[in-house]
Amino acid sequence: MALDAETLNKTEFFKRTWEFEDKCEAETDKAIPAMGVKAPQALSTMGRLLAYLDAIASCAWGCPGGDHAIERLIFRACNRARGAVRLLRLGFYDESLMLSRANGEAANLLWLFLKDKTAIADWKAGARRTSSPVEVRKALEKFSDPMLPPVDQERYKLLSGIGAHSDAGFAPAAHNILDIPVSPGEPLEQGIVLCLNEVAHPLSFIAIAALVLVKLPDDIKKAAKQAIVDQFLAVGSFDIKSRADYLAKQREALAKALEESEDTEGT
Repeated sequence: MALDAETLNKTEFFKRTWEFEDKCEAETDKAIPAMGVKAPQALSTMGRLLAYLDAIASCAWGCPGGDHAIERLIFRACNRARGAVRLLRLGFYDESLMLSRANGEAANLLWLFLKDKTAIADWKAGARRTSSPVEVRKALEKFSDPMLPPVDQERYKLLSGIGAHSDAGFAPAAHNILDIPVSPGEPLEQGIVLCLNEVAHPLSFIAIAALVLVKLPDDIKKAAKQAIVDQFLAVGSFDIKSRADYLAKQREALAKALEESEDTEGT
């Protein structure tokens, strides 16, 4: 984009970048159905699960009374998930991952409520000593359950480095085999799939906790459980933990292909 007086005047920069983002959104929506089996399923099952969570947070099947603290926590998680999906469609992959990181904190907190009945009172009292993200994670690790915490230290650290912190080890917006930063507004399959899987991961755990912590009709609970199962099954293997190994193998394959190409040209 050329920087001239018109570009720098008032809102012209936004108008031009929004055009790129709108185009990226349209191209992403067309691309996802063609991205194999998992990616389209991850998005469709996520929509169904979010519909249940949004309804649970809104007391759609009856208001339990009380302070609605749990419902509000679920509501925030729904909004973050919706925002993360919107951002990935616009090409803001790092920013999408940042919201998934926040949902990871919510998932861990809700699961601590399931495992420790005193944790809710501590959280409501604003006890940072026991309710901060790191203390919540440590508390869950003590239960020696392979499923806990939902978002472990490795995943949280990677999400923080790529999406939240100014980590020198991560190039910004570099969701491609060469690890080259690309300005948001360009659809990148690696970024799309990564973000979809990272939205889905904490969301499933949030939903499981919601079905336990919020009183619901049996038929709704049964249907929501199936939505959770469908979401779990739709999550692919490419996530923030496998990303580095995947990129290393792809670069190795690319280098080998280039080397073979040069050998062929030389004969």
